[in-house]
Amino acid sequence: MRVGVLSDVHGNLPALETALALLDDQRVDRYLSAGDAVGYGPHPNECIDRLRDVGAVSVAGNHELYLLDRLPPRRFSTRARTSLAWTRSVVGSERFRWLSTLPDRATLGPIVMAHASLDDPEDYVVRPWQAKRQLGLLRSMDPDAKILVLGHTHQPLYRTEDGRARPVRGRASRALSTRRTLVNPGSIGQSRQWERVPRARFALLDLDRWTVRWFAVGYDHAAVLRDLEAVGLPPDSIHVRPSAPLAVARLIRAHTDLSVPRLVRSGAPR
Repeated sequence: MRVGVLSDVHGNLPALETALALLDDQRVDRYLSAGDAVGYGPHPNECIDRLRDVGAVSVAGNHELYLLDRLPPRRFSTRARTSLAWTRSVVGSERFRWLSTLPDRATLGPIVMAHASLDDPEDYVVRPWQAKRQLGLLRSMDPDAKILVLGHTHQPLYRTEDGRARPVRGRASRALSTRRTLVNPGSIGQSRQWERVPRARFALLDLDRWTVRWFAVGYDHAAVLRDLEAVGLPPDSIHVRPSAPLAVARLIRAHTDLSVPRLVRSGAPR
């Protein structure tokens, strides 16, 4: 079975359509969506509908939980609160009911999926000890599960149960470990990279070949900017570049497993 792995679409329809078209070319059998289908972008209804169209197994992200009044906005930026207030005003009741049915966790074969972590919808799993802890939780929750899919950080990630990691840059492929593995596909619609042109990031899990492949592809960014302007949302809503502290932390993590909690916490995206 070939599984398309999506996360953090954030109401960005052109990015989502680009990802779905490419994954369709890869003959995907099923889709996973690791939360935050809405928030920031100008196409919440359309993105909800497309995820439903393809039958994506979906979980609730922190943006959905905030929209449903299940999570206080204490960690949300002004930009996030503004976009979600607008989103709440345009999402129809039927779609709202669908969002309310989304679970915190979902299972597909050997895969367990959550948004940020297995026990906290706002956690940022980026450091080795965090990944190791999540994979330990996975083992206790579901001894048969081998792959944990998380989103939320908007950064592709690959870590195994023993803490080993390999950088994920652009298009990359890995043979999955025989041990439990954490896979983050990155964000479809809310690039937080230092890149001039935003890219949609997602992944493909091939459970027959036991491999994972990441994608980072361009999409019609200009169309999103026009639609953001049309609905009165900030033009940088779907391309929030990382703050300086977070950029430094990511550079450090690219070359070492040193923990930098203060830098990551102070600059973490919301």
